[in-house]
Amino acid sequence: MLSAELLNILCCPECEGEVHSNEDQTMLICSHCHLTFPIRENIPIMIIHQQNSSSTKEDTNGS
Repeated sequence: MLSAELLNILCCPECEGEVHSNEDQTMLICSHCHLTFPIRENIPIMIIHQQNSSSTKEDTNGS
């Protein structure tokens, strides 16, 4: 279980929004952009998937 103190200092790496855990504490969810991050062995894995960044590059190159 993640401590309330840790949840207070974590933020979404994409938009810096506030994150909260789901009911069974297996995911963190951004309150702003709604990205989800898994929690494994009480460690939040807050890595933005490459597919998100590559789709941004495609949008930029398509202009």
